[in-house]
Amino acid sequence: MSYTSLSYLLLCAGVFCLYYAVPLSLRRYVLLAGSAVFYLSLNGTVFFLLFLMTVILTYIFGIILEQKRIRFLLWAAVLIVIGPLLIGRFAGYSDFLRYRWILPVGISFYSLQIIGYLIDVYRGKYPAERDLFSFALFISWFPQIIQGPIARYDALSSQLNTGHHFDRRRTGLAVKTILGGLFLKMMIADRAGIFVDAVYADTAAYGGGFLWLAAILYTVQIYADFFSCVTVSIGVSRLFGIELMNNFDHPYTAVSVRDFWRRWHISLSTWLRDYVYIPLGGNRLGKVRRHINLLVTFAVSGLWHGAGLKYLVWGLLHGFYQITEDYVHVNSRVFTLFRVMIGWVIFRASRLREALSVLITMFTRVHLQEFTAQALAETGFDIKEIIVFAVSVLVWAVYSKWNRKAEKLPESVQLCAVIVIIAVIWVFGIYGIGFEAKDFIYGEF
Repeated sequence: MSYTSLSYLLLCAGVFCLYYAVPLSLRRYVLLAGSAVFYLSLNGTVFFLLFLMTVILTYIFGIILEQKRIRFLLWAAVLIVIGPLLIGRFAGYSDFLRYRWILPVGISFYSLQIIGYLIDVYRGKYPAERDLFSFALFISWFPQIIQGPIARYDALSSQLNTGHHFDRRRTGLAVKTILGGLFLKMMIADRAGIFVDAVYADTAAYGGGFLWLAAILYTVQIYADFFSCVTVSIGVSRLFGIELMNNFDHPYTAVSVRDFWRRWHISLSTWLRDYVYIPLGGNRLGKVRRHINLLVTFAVSGLWHGAGLKYLVWGLLHGFYQITEDYVHVNSRVFTLFRVMIGWVIFRASRLREALSVLITMFTRVHLQEFTAQALAETGFDIKEIIVFAVSVLVWAVYSKWNRKAEKLPESVQLCAVIVIIAVIWVFGIYGIGFEAKDFIYGEF
């Protein structure tokens, strides 16, 4: 059940109606039931039972860690949570071990959420949750379990367990937020993906010019795709009076790679900072140790994203970028975006060897004459697709700049805007006969 599928939208509508139909004291159980239905339909009975067992065990460990702050118990709890993920990641480096079947969708995100909770309880930041239903709802909240943002217990749990009254203005804002996410996905991300998928299906068949264009479009695609999912998550949560953290802050306007990671996937970067980088010593133990801590932290980030050397190299590359920035101070948006894009080439390739081949071709074999209308059409990215894509990017840029002021317009004008957005997505969105909602990129991790 993808976040862009009709079945998901129907689930949201059903939970929404039931939520405001029952008394305040029962509304958290409606959210929990909706989360259970979503996760069960997404992963099946076996994975659902594995998830349920993980929730119960970590709930018990949380109570124990509050009473007995023993580091061994914390490590045991963390291993229970992250064990399946580690095995799945290790399998990606092995030709003889294939246990990828034990990785349910969303495990990377909810694992970090649980680990953060356990560490915070161990540190005494807040008491362990005694209500199993409340703890289960915090871990399983369905709008953000697949792709985040990775929530902190003290920021989300109370919102989930407090019944909210219906608010027409908030609901209208939520619907517009959801439509904005769907626009990003169907009008920009998936349209860029037409060309990117065609090129990366056989990179050896294309020259450097096409590979540069694929790199640029993938840079747009992955941001629009991930941002769209988070936007939908924020919008759906807002339907129930729940506010999730913002996961992006215009990352492609960053003036350095360090600045980029303050703006990109903020919930992950702050999680890595609080639970990996700082515990390793952060920048308190000198420059050399700081550099080691950076490399370890970004190696963890790479491994978290997936199995295979390409993810590890991608993570270490971003750590290396930040180390070099200690010695070469170049505050440049263009240079930062260029370095990030080179990293995305490694990230998108099927394996590290292909990524290196693509990068070599990009810098050694560029011929402008390869850009013909026929060559572009063969990828599926013909002139009509290019026009719709370019206009969509322009529309989103204008919307991003003026959306705050647009919220102050009369409700009748805003309603007309919503109808127009729906019509545009319906007419120009990437779907059709036999369409199946395309999974979000970060859903793979």
